[in-house]
Amino acid sequence: MKKWKVEWLAAVLVVLVMGVVLVFLLLTTLNPNHHEVSITLPDESEVGDSSDEKQRPKEPGDDAQRAKVTAQNVQNVIKTLERPQTYAIYVENVVSYQEESRVMSTRQWVLEDACVTQTLDSLTGRTLCALARDGVTVYWYEGDDRTVSLATEATADMIAGIPTYEDILELDMQTITVADYREWEGYSCIYVESYDPLLNYTNRYYVSDDLGLLVHAETYTQGELVYSMSMLEYSADTSAGELIVPPS
Repeated sequence: MKKWKVEWLAAVLVVLVMGVVLVFLLLTTLNPNHHEVSITLPDESEVGDSSDEKQRPKEPGDDAQRAKVTAQNVQNVIKTLERPQTYAIYVENVVSYQEESRVMSTRQWVLEDACVTQTLDSLTGRTLCALARDGVTVYWYEGDDRTVSLATEATADMIAGIPTYEDILELDMQTITVADYREWEGYSCIYVESYDPLLNYTNRYYVSDDLGLLVHAETYTQGELVYSMSMLEYSADTSAGELIVPPS
């Protein structure tokens, strides 16, 4: 295999396998001064039984009663959410360490039969593009005619390098310290906060109960914000993504 292909494959694997989330986990692991994290424990009055855990959160125009969310049932409530079949989003991932920060600005179009992603890296100034279709993802840099194809079943979120509500479903319920409804930038959200005592970090998630998409996430260590993800734009119009194709 040619040298440039090996280098590209290595870079792509780092993006997919490690991801932005593992970057900030690594930062927390390497910092020897992590001992305390400020945690807000759930109010005992908010803790209910599991009888309402299958109810769907109220949506616009829905007359159903909004499900009560607690740390004990929030994962089951989130399971009921449904995301759109097609959509376009603009997301910013920011990884911070001391005085340094790295911003990954991603535009993504989820189509009926494909997923198109463009990610601008503030560290390199380059835009990595990806087209995923039929179990194959093609990667290339904007302005470069070289491509690398990988057989993978990577999800849209993995390709964009962002966490998703599936990450919340995989949490050990014992690590969930807070769960309720909150607003973020105009979105009505299910809010989840978790704390991992082994890695010593606190995660905060905001999942839109209307869109079924993660719209904001934060990770703290010793009270310091080391990672954030924000969905700055959402649209049902995916036509721009249909025009983006790999170089021939």
